[in-house]
Amino acid sequence: MVRSSNWKTIFNDIEKTLERAVNQDIEWINKYVRKGTPYKTGNAMSKWRLGAKYKLGATMEIITNTAKYIAILDYGSSPRPDQVDGNFDGVSAHNGPSGPKATNGIVRPVMNRVLRNNRRI
Repeated sequence: MVRSSNWKTIFNDIEKTLERAVNQDIEWINKYVRKGTPYKTGNAMSKWRLGAKYKLGATMEIITNTAKYIAILDYGSSPRPDQVDGNFDGVSAHNGPSGPKATNGIVRPVMNRVLRNNRRI
């Protein structure tokens, strides 16, 4: 924390501290959504990507996954495509075992954990 009576210096320090905290959470989220992604071939797990660092007030994609069927997996436990909102032309739920099962989805449990861990913010 900066010791100053200059409001600009204080504001800039708060902004940098907030951005640093959010970026740490984003890195944590990316790590754990990857770990929680069901895998049969490893394709969906390998498609998680971090975007640019978070900047206060900016609009950007922070974490993405380009696997065509990631929404099906995130819906939970590989349901049929007709059970999920969205366009899944030519995509169907995989056959056979994959692990770990994402019965509660992929992203939601990770986000809930981050929110629980950061209630003091």
